[in-house]
Amino acid sequence: MRQKSRYLLLFPILLLLATVPNVNAQTLQLSPQAEVSLLTCAPGNEVYSYFGHCALRINDPANNYDKVFNYGTFNFSEPNFYFKFIKGKLNYYLSVAPFSRFAPEYESENRWVYEQILQLTPAQKQNLADLLLTNALPENRAYLYDFFYDNCATRPRDIIEKSLQGKVTFADTLNGKTLSFRQLIDPYIKKNEWVDFGIDLILGYPADHKATTYQYMFLPDYLMNAFADAQITDSLGKSIPLVKNTLQVVNAQLPPAPKNLFNPYLAFGLLLAMGLLVTLFQVKRKKFSAIFDLILFGITGLLGIILLLLWFATNHKELAFNMNLIWAFPLHLPAALLLLKSNAPKWVGVYFGIFSVVCIILLVFWLWLPQQLHHSLIFLVSLMALRSALLYKAYLASLKTIPA
Repeated sequence: MRQKSRYLLLFPILLLLATVPNVNAQTLQLSPQAEVSLLTCAPGNEVYSYFGHCALRINDPANNYDKVFNYGTFNFSEPNFYFKFIKGKLNYYLSVAPFSRFAPEYESENRWVYEQILQLTPAQKQNLADLLLTNALPENRAYLYDFFYDNCATRPRDIIEKSLQGKVTFADTLNGKTLSFRQLIDPYIKKNEWVDFGIDLILGYPADHKATTYQYMFLPDYLMNAFADAQITDSLGKSIPLVKNTLQVVNAQLPPAPKNLFNPYLAFGLLLAMGLLVTLFQVKRKKFSAIFDLILFGITGLLGIILLLLWFATNHKELAFNMNLIWAFPLHLPAALLLLKSNAPKWVGVYFGIFSVVCIILLVFWLWLPQQLHHSLIFLVSLMALRSALLYKAYLASLKTIPA
């Protein structure tokens, strides 16, 4: 949702370094020729641009003023930058830049830009300009970014609503068919299966809540469509369209992203095949080694610890209640390490026996879970069920060898 040189995405996966330009807010008295518009930019082929971008433009030829107001910038030189980003406490900023620098950047990336000129009275335009300039002051421009609820798309909508004092109405275009936040972002990230996998992995159950028409507008495309159907109340009490004219200021077509043949489905499918071969070899030779399981359960246990920290140690509420912790359980790590001992505690064998049942139940109810898990994980969970059952079988066999 942000410009290439200035913007950063969450979900992880979402990285771009930028700096915040100096903004010297000033009093601006708009002329009758001034126009205020919403700019919507096409998604790009880089991770940071997958969701597109939104900004507001004030164009006043009489005052030689043509600026773009962006809510997606951040200060890379801010102390403890990475720590704050991970914790969800990184400030984002409203920045102001000339439109002459805005459009060429998207043109160079073959990304279209649409401009929706708003049907506002001179007083409404002036009120919006005053709010934006006040918001751009150093003491006001910072805010805590939230990918789903407070970002570069929702901020322009909110300040327009504020300037119109409740006179704007957005149509309900869902027709009873609602999508979850996860389902809404899926079409944008499917171009890169590994990004799709990574985001599905770290997003928890809150991302599977059904979004309202209003909440759809966290995505620039949906905001643009919502503005196209929005109505405002004029001085006579009549409803008129919010947008009076739509222009394509950058006419470009983004080439399709190249497909990566090595995707999570292939990776976990090969891992399952390898696990089957290892299991068949060990059963046939009646010789058991825990090295494979140390790697498998050690890595998934470590992943579980990371997911748990993302849940409890950060402010990213969309990463909470992550059902991937069912299979990536943090206790896997110590249990896997204890497998290397010749006399591992009894609870380790019982633990893997219980976990094998948990995996089977998870696979049976996969399609009915309240949280959508990435389907490639079916291969991994199947392998973990198989190896857990084998570990439990080895544990039961060890009990028979103990002298009475």
